[in-house]
Amino acid sequence: MILKKLLEYQEEDGKLRAIEIEISKCEEYKKYQEAKKFLEKAPEKLELLDKRAEDLKNQLSILNKKYQGLVEQVDDFESLDKSIETDKEILYYKKSANGMSEDAKNLKNDIKKLSQSMTETYDEYLNLKKTTISYQKQKKEYKPLFDEIKQNKASEREAIVKKLEKLGVDLGSEILSKYNTKRNEKIFPVICALNGDRCSQCGMELSISDKSKLENGEFIECDSCHRFIYKK
Repeated sequence: MILKKLLEYQEEDGKLRAIEIEISKCEEYKKYQEAKKFLEKAPEKLELLDKRAEDLKNQLSILNKKYQGLVEQVDDFESLDKSIETDKEILYYKKSANGMSEDAKNLKNDIKKLSQSMTETYDEYLNLKKTTISYQKQKKEYKPLFDEIKQNKASEREAIVKKLEKLGVDLGSEILSKYNTKRNEKIFPVICALNGDRCSQCGMELSISDKSKLENGEFIECDSCHRFIYKK
């Protein structure tokens, strides 16, 4: 009796699934979902770009201060030339000045690279904003069209749902819960007939104990694809 009810339930559920597939294949649905999914993630992406830009700005400020400090130190060393009296002092200051000049040169290169990263981040931010606006328009355009398609199928869908609710009562909460779990995992058909000694959907051979259960009029769960299996 339960097996018969389960097969009836799946038959009605198959009609509901057919409607869902029909709707999902229409261009209006695809365009609406495409825009919706992008816009769900866009705020997070924009926030990350904002944070990256702020971090780069702070790093650039630090590097510019270091660079300016080195330039001033080099200038100070150069102004000491007249007050230096010994060759040893001259050699020391020249060596120090050359070292600082090299550091300043490296810092300048780092600043250049960082500035380039800021420019790239800013361009990426602008492109994301532009794309976001485009998808906002797309969502606004296709949502009413998609809603109209859903509305055209609403009465048919509602009638099937009512039948499923009625059949679900006879199945019991445990079996219905298992069925719906499999359905939510995109498994369909949920229940299928035995084909020889194998599952008719995935082809896995059943164990002796499982075949024995089927002989007694029970249905079992496939160890491979997790569908319910019954024997005609």
